[in-house]
Amino acid sequence: MSDEKLIRFLKAADGARWSHVPSVWLEQLRTALNENLVKVGWGGIIELTETGKIAKRSLTEHRG
Repeated sequence: MSDEKLIRFLKAADGARWSHVPSVWLEQLRTALNENLVKVGWGGIIELTETGKIAKRSLTEHRG
């Protein structure tokens, strides 16, 4: 998966308050869960972990 898709997913997930992730993001969700970038919070809401926030910031800065 490209960093670009992961960046877009992390940006979309940050604050989205999804309880059901749109199917277009399922691959990115699986990757983010495996890499501890997101977690399932109270009520099933997808939340960025501290690691996810750092990764989003790092990938965004690296991208330019």
